[in-house]
Amino acid sequence: MSGASQGNGVPYWFYPVTWILVVLGWVIVNWQNNRREDRKEVRAALTKMYSDIAELEKAGILFHTSKSQDYNLASDILIMQGKLSERLSQLRIRGSSYSNELAFFTDSISLENFLDANFVRQSVSSPLVNSIRDTSKELESVLEVEFSNLFRANLFIKINSWYLQTKERNGSLRTFFEFIGKNQQTVFGFLAYMAILGMLYYVLKIIPKSG
Repeated sequence: MSGASQGNGVPYWFYPVTWILVVLGWVIVNWQNNRREDRKEVRAALTKMYSDIAELEKAGILFHTSKSQDYNLASDILIMQGKLSERLSQLRIRGSSYSNELAFFTDSISLENFLDANFVRQSVSSPLVNSIRDTSKELESVLEVEFSNLFRANLFIKINSWYLQTKERNGSLRTFFEFIGKNQQTVFGFLAYMAILGMLYYVLKIIPKSG
C-alpha cells in the first residue's frame, strides 16, 4: 500500500492512527492504575489476615500449653476462628485456594485436646503444637500464592485465576459473562494491548519503504 498524503505531506493514515493510539494508551494506563489500587486493597486485607492468623496461632498454643483448660480462652479461640473464616470469605480470593489449609489450621487447634475431659498439657515442641505452627504457615503460604497469581504472575495465569474465581462464585452458565462483566477493565486492557500491537504492525506495513 502506498503512503499517499493529504496534500500537505502528511500521510492519510497519520491522524486516525495517532488518535487511536492515544485512546488505547489511555485505556491501558487507566487499567493499570485500577489494578494497582486493587492490589493495594487486597494486600492490606491480606496483611490484616496474617495478623489474625498469628493471633489465633498464639492463642491456640497458649491454650494447649496451659496447666489446665482455660474455658474463656477456648471461647475466644472459637470466636476468632469464626471471624477469620468470615473475613477470608470476603477477600477477592478463591475459597478453594485456601479452604483445605484453613480447615487444617483450625482443626489443629480445636479438634484434639480441646474442651476435652482428658485434657493433657502440651509441651511447646509437642506434635500438636508443631502442627498448629505448621498449618498456620501453610495457610499464609497458599494465600500469598493466590495473591501472586492474581496480581504478579504473567497475563495468562492472571486471566485463568480471575476466571476460576468468577466461576467458583457463580457456578452457572453465566460464568463467562460474569467474568467479562466483573473484569471488564482487565479484558479491555488486554484487548487494548493487542490492538496497539496490531496497529503498529499495520502502520509498519503501510509506511512506504525507502529506496
